[in-house]
Amino acid sequence: MKLKWLFLALSLICLLVLVPATALAVSVWDLGGQVWYDTNQNGTQEAGEPGVSGVYVDLFPNSDCTGSSVDNDTTDANGFYLFPNLAGVGYYCLEFSNIPVGWVITPQ
Repeated sequence: MKLKWLFLALSLICLLVLVPATALAVSVWDLGGQVWYDTNQNGTQEAGEPGVSGVYVDLFPNSDCTGSSVDNDTTDANGFYLFPNLAGVGYYCLEFSNIPVGWVITPQ
């Protein structure tokens, strides 16, 4: 049986927040992306490859997804998820669950 592939796209959007001249600039990040069916298994989302709704995404404040998550989201009808206003320092790790049965996450 040919395995179906599920591709996770992550994107980081870095926003710089400026404060009064007497204070330091504070970096704030949004971390988000889209989960979609990669029907041709090439690791790139193309026309006709729909998003996947209902996938759970947990955010951890480290690089290996250990300990307790600090936030969570569920992909919307188009497969998008977002964690806004994160501190722009340190590491974050995302853990995906509630993946449709028979599907796998690609490493790309």
